[in-house]
Amino acid sequence: MWKVELFEGQGLMKERMEESISRVEASYSHLRQEIDVLQKKATEVEKEVTGLGEELSSKLKNLQGKADDIADMVGVSIQKQQQLLASESEALLGIQSLTDFQSKALQESRVTLQQIVGFAQGQHQELKQQQEHLLKAHNLLAINSSYLSILYEGR
Repeated sequence: MWKVELFEGQGLMKERMEESISRVEASYSHLRQEIDVLQKKATEVEKEVTGLGEELSSKLKNLQGKADDIADMVGVSIQKQQQLLASESEALLGIQSLTDFQSKALQESRVTLQQIVGFAQGQHQELKQQQEHLLKAHNLLAINSSYLSILYEGR
């Protein structure tokens, strides 16, 4: 009897083992399916990441192009500002030169005007003296004329 019980125990063990193997196979099959699903999802995520990476790369290239354009414009602007500053400096030098010339011309005009005023005063003084001489001569002539008239009438 113990052989029968042993045989029954072995049969029961075999059943349980087959059930366990069946469950392991089912779990393995289910796990395989889950792994396949995860692999498909990972592939999709990888494609999305690659697409986003390419899109981001394209946008970064576009942005870099715009940044380069801005840098070029800034460079041109700086050159033009430097040219403007150089022109302004040159204009200021010209204005300074003109101011110096005007200052010298004004000083020379003052000196010349003072000379003219001095000459005019001298001429005026000389004219005044000549008028006084002429007036004296006229008075003497009038007196002499009166004397001559008196002498001529008295004769």
